[in-house]
Order: sequence, then structure tokens, then C-alpha cells
Amino acid sequence: MAIAAWSLVLAWFPGVRSRALLTRDPSAGLESPGTLASRESTGSNNGQGGAASRANAGGGVGADQRANVIAGLEGAEADALCEQPGGGARRRQAATTASPGRSKFNRQLAAGDLAPSFELLPGIDSQQHSLAEWRDRDVLVVMFVRSLCPTTHAHEERLRQFAQGLDRDRVALVAISVSRNPAEGLEKMTWRAEKQQYRWPWLCDLSQRTAREYGATVTPQFFVLDRERRVAYMGAFDNDPTGKRVTRTYVADAVAALLRGEAPAVSETLAKGCDIELAEEDSPPPASPPR
Repeated sequence: MAIAAWSLVLAWFPGVRSRALLTRDPSAGLESPGTLASRESTGSNNGQGGAASRANAGGGVGADQRANVIAGLEGAEADALCEQPGGGARRRQAATTASPGRSKFNRQLAAGDLAPSFELLPGIDSQQHSLAEWRDRDVLVVMFVRSLCPTTHAHEERLRQFAQGLDRDRVALVAISVSRNPAEGLEKMTWRAEKQQYRWPWLCDLSQRTAREYGATVTPQFFVLDRERRVAYMGAFDNDPTGKRVTRTYVADAVAALLRGEAPAVSETLAKGCDIELAEEDSPPPASPPR
């Protein structure tokens, strides 16, 4: 009996590491492709199931204390896990909300969907901004970032270089923060932007509606929109959150492809960073952006 039991244990053990890499890590707040695929195959909807699982796995640990980064995967293995190829083939003409299974890493949008609009969001320039403001640009890059996110900080130099190389007449870059943390209010955002020489508008959305409608779950997370404001690419900036071993520049490649009149070769990747903490949907936002 004991020998048979040990045989079962040994037969089961080799699969432990592979399963661990593709399931949720409660301490990091990571929801991986394996977990997403499992939920999608069982027909979970985009709302209550996903929100409940994120809340349960968070364990009450603040987003500032955890980085949502896949460990133990590098190079081609990480690329294979995180990329969703075939942007052109997967374009949709009319859909605005992704149904389960249409998108590998996003519960709200899929490549080809019309990007959700936003209106009159206050910015660090003391002005209000709307999506339509950049209607004359061929490409718009929307990114979700946070003042206190270490992964956002690790991207700042790369973002500055990226912004400097853009044709401002054809491409616009805009950042959005949905944090309700008073330590990340407009005053702190303005200070951070000045210190790090941000060269793009940075908006504050205390309603958190943009994050919900774009399906943004971590910071930084990027959405490259084409001339029609359809999602051409969404996910990570490149294939290394730390910036030390970058071999794939997803956002820059997507922008370049669109400017050539082509669909990006990669339409979706898994964004890795600090969790976006969303309040309950019926929770009213603060009366005004904290300063």
C-alpha cells in the first residue's frame, strides 16, 4: 500500500512546477493565461467572477506592496507565453466589448474593438481632456500608470525615449491614473511628471471607469489605437518589465506598423506590473481629484 501511494506521489510531482507557473500567485496578484483559460472555458462572465477572484486573491495586501511580474520565465519562453499574434486576422468591425474567449489577456476588449471613449478628465496641466481631443492623430497610445508603482518607474526612461522619437503630428501619447490613493493625487502626479520630465498628458480618472472599460488590470498597461480608434495592440510596453533584457518592443512596433498602414504583427501581450485596485462599482468617487 505504501509503495503504491509513493508511486502516485512521484507520478504527480513533475507537473507541479508547470502548473504553478500558470496559475494565480496570491502574493503577487497575478492572473495568468492558465487561470484565464480555465475561467473562459467554464463560461465565467467578464464581471462578477473576475472581480471576486481578484478580491479573494489579493489577501488585503496593497498594490504598492506587490509587483505583478511573472517569475522564472525568460527569453523565448516568456515571449511564447505572453504574446497573442495575428493582429490583422483578428480585427473585428463592430464589436465594442469582448466576450469570454475573444481576448487572451483582457476581459473587456479584443483587437479590432472600438476603444472606449472618455471625456473631461482633469490633467496635471489643470486642463480637462477627452479622447476626441486627439482626433487628428493617426495613432493614439493610451497607457495606465501610477505614481507609486515601481514597475511604472522602471519604464520611465524607456517612455521618455519613446516619446522623443514620435512624430507628434501623427502620434499622440496620453497617460491615465485611476488611483484613489491620496498619495497619488494630482499634486503628486504633477510633481512626479516634472521630476521625471514626462512629455505627455497625464490624466486623473477617480471614477475608474476608463480602467474598467479598457480592461486594464495593472500599471503600466498600454493600448495602441489606430486612426479609427480601434484597438490595434494592447498589453506590455516590451518583453521585459525591468528594461534590462528587452528584445521585443511591442508598443513601438505596433505604432510603426500602423504608420505604414499595416496591422501589428502582435496584437496582444500580457501586461505585468502593479495591480490596479478598483473600488466597488457603486462606490462614488471623491468629490474632486485629491491634491
